[in-house]
Amino acid sequence: MKVTTNLQSPNKTQLAAITHPPGPLMILAGAGTGKTFTLEKRILYLIQYYNVDPKHILAITYTEKAARELKSRIINEIPHANNMNVNTFHSFCFKLLKEFGYKITPQLLDTSEAIHMFLEKFDKLQPFSSDEFPMDPQRAVTESFIPFFNRMRDELIDPKMMLVPEYSDKGPITLEIANQLKDLKRIFPLFQSWKKKMNVVDYGDMILLTYDMLSSNSDILKTVQNQFRHIIVDEFQDNNFALNEIINLISGNRKFITVVGDDDQVIYSFRGANSYNIKAFEMQYGNHQKYGSIALESNYRSSQPILDLANASINHNKDRMEKTLKSALKIDPIKPSIFWGTKDDQLEFLISEINNLYSDNTPLNNIAVLCRTHGQVKNVITNLSKSGIPVIPHYLGLFNCKEIRDILAWCQVIAEGTYQDSALYRIIKRNCSEKTAYEIYSNYCNTKDHNCFKQIEQNKLVIGSFPQLKIIIKTIQRFKALIQKRSAGELVWEITEYLKTLKISAQRYSLDDHYILLNVGNFLKRAQEFSRRNKQNNNLKSFVIYVEAIMRSGGLPAITPASYRKQLGVIVNTIHGVKGAEFPIVFLPFLRQSSFPLNFRTDKKIKRPPDEWLKYSQSSQLSPREHHIQEERRLFYVAVTRAQKRLFILAPTSATSPFIKELPHNLMEKQPMTKIQSDIKTHSDLKIKYEKYLQKALSREEYDVARDYSVALGIIHQHEKGLSIKLGNTAWEKELKNDLKQEFQPKVADFINLSASAIDMYEKCPLKFRLGRIDGIPQTAKKPELIFGNIIHLVLQRFHEPEKDLTEGRIMRILDEEWKSGDFDYLVREEKFREQGQDILKRYQSLVFSNPPNVIKREEPFSFNIGKITIRGFIDRIDKTSDGISIIDYKTSKSSTPAKSSLQLAIYSMYLEQLDDELIGGIPSSSTLHFLRDEEKPIRAHEFTRDELGEKKEKIIEVASGIRNRDFAPKTGKHCDWCDYKFLACPAWEE
Repeated sequence: MKVTTNLQSPNKTQLAAITHPPGPLMILAGAGTGKTFTLEKRILYLIQYYNVDPKHILAITYTEKAARELKSRIINEIPHANNMNVNTFHSFCFKLLKEFGYKITPQLLDTSEAIHMFLEKFDKLQPFSSDEFPMDPQRAVTESFIPFFNRMRDELIDPKMMLVPEYSDKGPITLEIANQLKDLKRIFPLFQSWKKKMNVVDYGDMILLTYDMLSSNSDILKTVQNQFRHIIVDEFQDNNFALNEIINLISGNRKFITVVGDDDQVIYSFRGANSYNIKAFEMQYGNHQKYGSIALESNYRSSQPILDLANASINHNKDRMEKTLKSALKIDPIKPSIFWGTKDDQLEFLISEINNLYSDNTPLNNIAVLCRTHGQVKNVITNLSKSGIPVIPHYLGLFNCKEIRDILAWCQVIAEGTYQDSALYRIIKRNCSEKTAYEIYSNYCNTKDHNCFKQIEQNKLVIGSFPQLKIIIKTIQRFKALIQKRSAGELVWEITEYLKTLKISAQRYSLDDHYILLNVGNFLKRAQEFSRRNKQNNNLKSFVIYVEAIMRSGGLPAITPASYRKQLGVIVNTIHGVKGAEFPIVFLPFLRQSSFPLNFRTDKKIKRPPDEWLKYSQSSQLSPREHHIQEERRLFYVAVTRAQKRLFILAPTSATSPFIKELPHNLMEKQPMTKIQSDIKTHSDLKIKYEKYLQKALSREEYDVARDYSVALGIIHQHEKGLSIKLGNTAWEKELKNDLKQEFQPKVADFINLSASAIDMYEKCPLKFRLGRIDGIPQTAKKPELIFGNIIHLVLQRFHEPEKDLTEGRIMRILDEEWKSGDFDYLVREEKFREQGQDILKRYQSLVFSNPPNVIKREEPFSFNIGKITIRGFIDRIDKTSDGISIIDYKTSKSSTPAKSSLQLAIYSMYLEQLDDELIGGIPSSSTLHFLRDEEKPIRAHEFTRDELGEKKEKIIEVASGIRNRDFAPKTGKHCDWCDYKFLACPAWEE
């Protein structure tokens, strides 16, 4: 299975592209067809054959790394080519602006600072036409404002010149989306004026300002045209409309321009990429006498059976440039394999097959597992690591770094941030012990009264019981006293010095220490930069608000240190993360409908300009849904074409991905499950930790350190077998002693108290249940949706007081009395919630006024037992009807669900079933969810049978069993986005 290539001498089509005379040239470079080789050789040919001065060449690449590599290869061949210009699009625009546009170079405003700017000024942006934007300012900014404004600059759109399209209930432009467009048109000029006042620009401004400068100033344009006479654009399909226009201006009358791209590999549409670029180039330059379009179809990466599958898949896409990949390699023609099985079966197959490949002397670095989502990547890494298969380590992000979180924890407590209670728990756990943190919080911290620090600080009993708290409290008090005297940059530096983070890492300087130093340094720099730019409001409290906004919006990337040599392990990554890479063996798991392709969703917030505003909107007749499916299929095509020798596709037998269903079966061979070797054992988390230490030490060529970790793994193995061990007092032995201590487990009472919400919490994430319900860490104080829900419940409870009028005036008066003014963070959000509350209650009043219910109980407390489980709660409303008893549960959520699936209603019914009460005892004749926001169908009812209630009881018993067994492992998923413990208390999101 040896791969042989002959890329030192170009093939016929490559040679045609390389030697094409100066003029417009389109190189359609299919996957693995030697695009980089051809591009490099064409530049060399222009210099050597046509005597082009390298300083007149402008090469645009997609990444800074690609720019450095391309220039380095050219200089290796032609040393005097060091004056050649190789840039990314943004860096090229910035270079031009600096040279021609500004006497004083403006500072760059990054996305995190733009988000903070919008959130600080959000109340000043009213009045809003949109209902969605004011309800969630943070998501409005991160999911709509920022991406929308970036795309407007990418597409050279002036919002003042654009009309809001006609809206319709069925079309993509609904009334709400039309109103959002009105708001965005109004807000964009404000955003631009704020930046101008601050003398800053963002990446989008660089593009727009460059275009305006070149299109409006003929002298500057002529100078730029004379300087950059030959233009080369790589990854052309991934560039935006603005790039097309700018390079068209620069190419001028010469039209010495070469673009390299592949419309089958457009997988970044969310960044503004589109396959229109390929067609637009042909329309722009097709009539030029030296125009050329050359398709590279000879593939130097994959076997023909793999390419046959790729070709068969991508042929289902419409509006593409026709090309068929053909293998130019002498390689064993092994058909791609398909394995059918459930998600668990697929994970088991992965472990089995990778072990078999490794047993056959396949290097682990030759194996890649490519997934559609980051969640799938995390799942695969966890399972492979637990089975003892080394995986190339992943770094999650800046705020996932343990040492950054330690600094953040102190900042949160000192500045009384949103996550201050989780932060103090972390500080006590890190400085004392997890047991101490648990005992303090579970016994002395009232979860209803937030700010646990103040509760503990004023409690002499707790300080007397835990004297080690004195140092923590005094240190926090000392830093609190400095908040108004120090800038955020100064105070964050002092906190970092106190924690000795940099000193410890600088002394050891392992790969992880290098990672810590780089990222803590980055965090300190951001704190200093924040202080410099916000001189009027640069204290720690303001910085904490800024950091919280960035954390909730997805965080910031981490800086990853370089290894001295390649780390050994299986590569597990998303398909987006490996574009341009290649691997001898590729596994594509989880090819299930709705997993790959992901479901098409109509966004509630508009992220990009509507089609009517785009210059190229008429070039395609595809619907948004079809565009989505085609991009997902291109992603599948990219994944398949990463494989060189072997390709394994893993899919379920039911709900199979349409991308598999549409392929001819003869292109794949069924792969049976290989029996897992009996000697493979599940590795403990501790073994996995030290195996990663060993990998990283070897990658830095720290052989003494690697030897220590190898010994440590042997000791762990002995310990897990129950054998006696001996440890000394070196640094690694002290760490191992601490790691080998029995993990603290919280106490679980003999009788377990549960509610419907507690059961739901445990099922979604057992660790969240433990942190909130057992450890007693309060969740964040203000959650607007919960505050609003509580207000509406109180209003309805009072509204149905016996013998009171059910009038609109009365329900509005009760709303005024129960309203919690100032609890919604933003004035515009409070106003919008109040407006929605009025609408909801008016609709509700109208419904009950025409048919008044016979309400016999309101907010009825209940408690009953299932064995040693006590279920508690409150029933919103109990009515007497002609059919018997009806229970009602109010819902203020936006989405509706069936009553039959409601555990809450089932629990109410269980209580009444066992209740010996003539008035309300027995299974209700109707259990109802009243969705107060749903105008069309607010009522969802069900009558539970005894069998159905029995099934729900089994679920409750199963949850209680997990709690008794102290099974509190974290479960990650979409629900983590709304979890209060994610940022400072959850180990699943920490490195």
